[in-house]
Parts: sequence; C-alpha cells; structure tokens
Amino acid sequence: MTRDGFFLNGKREFLRGFNIHHDHGCLGAAAFDRAIERRIQTMKELGCNAVRLSHNPHAVKVLEYCDTLGLLVYDEAYDQRNDQFYGVKGAFAASWAKDLETFLRRDRNHPSVFVWSLGNEGSDIFKPDYGYAQSTAMVKVMRAVDPSRPTTQGQYPIRWSGARQSQAKDHPNWRNYPPHQATFATTYSAPTTWRTSGRRTARNISNTPSSPARAPPVTTAAARGQSWTRRPPAASFYWGGIPYVGESHWWPIKSWMSGFLDLCGFWRPSAYDVQSYFTDKR
Repeated sequence: MTRDGFFLNGKREFLRGFNIHHDHGCLGAAAFDRAIERRIQTMKELGCNAVRLSHNPHAVKVLEYCDTLGLLVYDEAYDQRNDQFYGVKGAFAASWAKDLETFLRRDRNHPSVFVWSLGNEGSDIFKPDYGYAQSTAMVKVMRAVDPSRPTTQGQYPIRWSGARQSQAKDHPNWRNYPPHQATFATTYSAPTTWRTSGRRTARNISNTPSSPARAPPVTTAAARGQSWTRRPPAASFYWGGIPYVGESHWWPIKSWMSGFLDLCGFWRPSAYDVQSYFTDKR
C-alpha cells in the first residue's frame, strides 16, 4: 500500500468488492462450506477481487476459499467496541486485547488478508478521546502480533471531535473539518461513503461501504483506470453487496434491502450492472 494506491506484485490494483456478513440468507447463520464457496465464486464472476468481512471474525473456510480463489480480504475484528457483543457489563474492557490477539493469530497466515480492521463505525468513535485512545491501544496489539500488514477501521462520516451530518445546524461546514482524531491511530482510514469522504489524503484506503445507488461513478472510473481529478482511494466495497438477515426497514422484509443477489444467492438485475463496472463484460 502506497500513497498512490494498492500494488500487488508491482502492479497497481483497484480493489473492487462487497461487504459481506456471516449469514447465508435462507440457510441461516451456520457456516456451510459449499455455501461459502458458492458466495466467493459468485463474487469472482461479478468481477470482485476483494471482500470486506463485516464486522467480526468469519468462518476459517471464508479465508481458505479466498486464498484459493484469489480474493483479497479486509479482515475486521469488531462492530461496536463496547459490551454489546459480550452481554456483560465491563466484558469488552476485560476481554478485547486477548480476543483481538486470538483473531490475529488465527488469520495472519492467510495470504489473502491484506489489511486488519479494528472495527466498524461504532458509536464509541463519536467520543474523540475514547475513540482515539481505544483505537491506538488496539493498533498496538495488532502491530505486536503482525507488523507486516497495515491497519484501518470503518468510520462513520464524522470529522474532528465528532462533528457530523446530524449536527449540521451547529456545524454547517462540518464536511471541511479535519479528520476525526481516531483517524490518526491507524495506518489508513476507511470513510463510510465516497460522498462524505471529504478531502482525500494518503490515509484514505477505501470507500466502504459504498451504496449501490451512489457508487458506480467511483468504481467505474477507478476500475477502468480512468484519470481522477483527486487521488482516488485504493478500494471500494459495496454495502450490502450480498443481502444479510437483519437491519430490515419494515415487516415483512427480513433483510437489508440493497444487494446484487437475493437471499437465495441468485443474481438480481443489478448484478449484471455491477459486473459491467467491474469487468469487460457488457
């Protein structure tokens, strides 16, 4: 990874991928080997060369198939860095360092992993002091276990001291504020969407997640090597590239609405659209 993008074997590559969750739609949350393999194969057919594992350690088979089939992995440890996923007050503070080290040691020998992510756009990052201090502590563990790979984290579209769109009344110029303090704890930042990524810098590793409705202008230019007026990110990952159970907006819908496949893994019309961005197929 350099200021000018991501290089693999000396060749600059724009990383094109999806954010995926661990569940397999109608099959539920069980990690069936063939379901995992089919998903990675489908992403390859659509032109993906990378995947972001949202927002927790996935089954080892995901890494193995990515190693075999040639998808690079944005490997993520947490969603929100608090007690939410432990279920006991104070458990995160007591457990995160050991759990993070276990996660890193499990995955560090997979050649597909190209970056470690501390986590997703958790609400804890709204707190500038905690967000920076906790991110710095997590990066220290990451570098002790594996100093060879860069670090990043998903960031809600926020700026210095947590200024964001919902505070636009008090911070009308928030988009032009400096990056949030936690940005400087990691090697690279990963702004949430390209529309709110603000000034592009060498720290911007990826635009993740990108909405299927908004991302084509970014992915099309970058994937085809067209010129940019500003330095592009190294990667773009569509949010909900494959639908997952949860975060539905209304009954009887059970899953996130966006995605290029349905819950059974069959291609939606938009899948052919993204394939035309990611490949030479028309």
